[in-house]
This record gives sequence, C-alpha cells and structure tokens, in this order.
Amino acid sequence: MPPKPRTTIPRPPPSSSSTTANRTPQSTQPTAPTTKRKRYIHSPLTLITILLLHSILHILAFILLTEPCLNPSYTTRFRDKLDYFSLLTANPSAIPVGEWRERFTSAGIRALFGVGVVQVWFTARMCGYFERSELVYGRLVRALKEQREAGKKVGVDTRFAQETKADEEEEEKVGSFIRQLESVSLTLLATPFLSILVFTLLILLGAPLTHFKQTALVSFHLTLLLLLPPLHILGLPSDNPSSASSNHWKSLLTLSPSPPHLLPLFYQPLFSLATTFLATAVLALDWNVSYQTYPFPLLVGSLIGLVVGNLYTVIIIIRG
Repeated sequence: MPPKPRTTIPRPPPSSSSTTANRTPQSTQPTAPTTKRKRYIHSPLTLITILLLHSILHILAFILLTEPCLNPSYTTRFRDKLDYFSLLTANPSAIPVGEWRERFTSAGIRALFGVGVVQVWFTARMCGYFERSELVYGRLVRALKEQREAGKKVGVDTRFAQETKADEEEEEKVGSFIRQLESVSLTLLATPFLSILVFTLLILLGAPLTHFKQTALVSFHLTLLLLLPPLHILGLPSDNPSSASSNHWKSLLTLSPSPPHLLPLFYQPLFSLATTFLATAVLALDWNVSYQTYPFPLLVGSLIGLVVGNLYTVIIIIRG
C-alpha cells in the first residue's frame, strides 16, 4: 500500500498579547522621579564660616608659634615665614640630634598653647550653634510628626515650624559667647585627667616611653583636638539611654551622625585620628630630614586631619 500522506496539526494563531510581548518590550508604568532628600542644617553659612576659620586659625597659629623655635635666624617679618617648609627640610647633620629634639619639643609646647586657644574659641562657638540647632531641629521634628498623624503631606518649611513657649524659654538659656567661654574654661580643668588616659593608650600602642616629655605633649595635643569639643558640647552619656546626650553619642560611635549638626563633631576627630596614625610611618622612613624628629610628625598629622575633616564637612553642607 502506498504511504499515507503526512498530516499536520495547524498551530493556533498567536494572540495579540503574546505578539506584542515578542515584538516590543513590556511596557511599564511610569515611575515618579526620585528626589534626593536633603539634610536640614541650621544656618549653614554660619557653620561653614566657623569651620573655615577654625582651619585657618590652626594653620596660622602652628606656623607662627613653631617657627621661632626652629629658625636660628628668626625675624618678625611675615615674609620670612614663607620659608617655613624649606626650614623643615634643612640638613639635620648640621645640628646635633639632641638639639633638634629640644627645638622640636619646645616648638610643640608653643604649638600646644595655640591649639588650646583656638580649640577654646571653636568649642564656645560650636556650643552656642549646637544649642540653637537643637531647638530648631526639635521644632521641625514636632511639625513633621503632627503632619504625619493628621494624614497630611509630610514636608516642612522652616517658616511654618511653630515656636512654642518652651522653645522661647530654652532660647533665652543659650548663653552668649562670653558665657560659653566661661563654661569651656571649666571643662578645661578635666583635660589633664583625659590626657593621662590618652598618654596610657599611646604607650600601649608603642609610643617611646623614654621620650616622656614628647609623648605627654602628643597626649595633651590630641586631647584638645579630639576630645574637648564633643565632651563639652554633648557632655558625658547619661544613665538614661533615651536621653539626647546618649542618642548623640550612640550615633557618633556607630559612625552614623544624626542630626546633621553633629557632623563637625564626627569628621574632625575621625580624620584627625586617621592622619595621626598615618603620620607615625614618617618616623620610620629613611628620608634623613629634620621634621622626622618625634613628636613633630604626629602634631602635624593631627592638624592636617582636622583641616581635611573641616573641608569635608563643608562639602557635605554645600551639597546638602
């Protein structure tokens, strides 16, 4: 018998939905553009001015105070201060090592005086700014909470954040600059005890105990730079974990500073501590230059980190 013809089953016609899916990509619903939520920073121009002045004053004070100890032909002309860096790279063999160490130690003591004066000014200014920022930030948080509870669109213009009578009373408690200076002077009484803790930590990390004076100088220097502003402004953490001081310290220690006016108290110590640690590598290099004398690299490294932390904070404030 001849073979039967081959039969085929016709395919069903493609549906319009599948054809469209094969020819064109699936259409998605248009999504609303995401907007970047900006940080609210109270009086940003004031904060930027304080941070920039803080950096400039530290640099000028350090150069002007240490240069007389390092320059054997010291003069009071400001033009001579431009040769400061060439002075640091002078040939150390021309002067005995002991004399270089004595010069840099005396320069560090003079620099410590400048650091103390600048840090007292900065701490007093930042304390007044911080207290006012806390009041404004509290009003904004209350306004946002009221909008959320009322089912309204959440978003607050600072002009409509109502100031309560309690806020007015707290505003009157914010002291003037003179009162802030008096308060900081009381906190300075605790710096010797804090420097003992820093001194012990430096010894445990490998600082030379034979150079007791130089290590004590570094400990006082770091205490003023790293600990004075946050301890005075935030105070010690209280026993109540829900208090404002405890919350602020928790946000700093967990590397997530909030509210935004905590940024200057976070990036300054962080960068300063990092650059001080990196500066210890300069002591072990074989460059054979005078500025490798202990403790000069650590003092310079801590100030460089502070300036970098200030500039980084200014960038964050400008970008929002």
